[in-house]
Amino acid sequence: MPGTDGSPGGATRPAVEFRPTRRLERSPHAARLLASANRVALAFPELSGTVRLDLLPSASRYRGLTFVTERPPRVAVRPHTRTPVALHATLAHEFVHLLQHPLGPLPGGERSCDLFALARVGRAFPHPPAYLRLPREVARTWDRWAELAEHLARESIEARERGERRYIVGWERRLREEVRRLGRAPVPVVPQGRIGRVGTPEGAPGSPPQGPGTPAAGAGELSRTRPTDSRIQ
Repeated sequence: MPGTDGSPGGATRPAVEFRPTRRLERSPHAARLLASANRVALAFPELSGTVRLDLLPSASRYRGLTFVTERPPRVAVRPHTRTPVALHATLAHEFVHLLQHPLGPLPGGERSCDLFALARVGRAFPHPPAYLRLPREVARTWDRWAELAEHLARESIEARERGERRYIVGWERRLREEVRRLGRAPVPVVPQGRIGRVGTPEGAPGSPPQGPGTPAAGAGELSRTRPTDSRIQ
């Protein structure tokens, strides 16, 4: 059973080793970032080997960037993330990039990245995902819908494993339907027994890379894929 942050209940140490860069080692944020990375990585048991952790400049427009062509790959985050929860959501997004093509079996693209991160630790997201198309009500009152959005993300990824290629659009459609159905009534709590860890889809049908979606209102700063210098957020 995953914890409230998406981590598997039984695991205590991730399989991946995080190695701080010299810049991070000199930073007062080092201990906090390493602790958060190890905690969030429990929700990504497919990650293994070594990943370098680094800091972005405080004034960076990005919350995080992943350098997938470096060996070992490097994940850099902005140091002054407002809350530990916000840091967890940023790290989850970056860890999905480490599992996307060409490093891993997950489909590429920011929209796919958002959905897979949402399925793992969606309840820990302090704000709605930036690249998925959301109803205005969800963007405005994300806390109310986060658990349901995570549950639907898990179901959409299961649909992908069964061969559904439009699983991202399917998630967006189902969320709209639920919002229309529930309106302003209390959102039902998803039974914990129905939420299991999403495994990496071995040999699942591929999905074409998704382009960035329209950012949700209030979603915060956006990230961009930069294939020319292999930096991904």
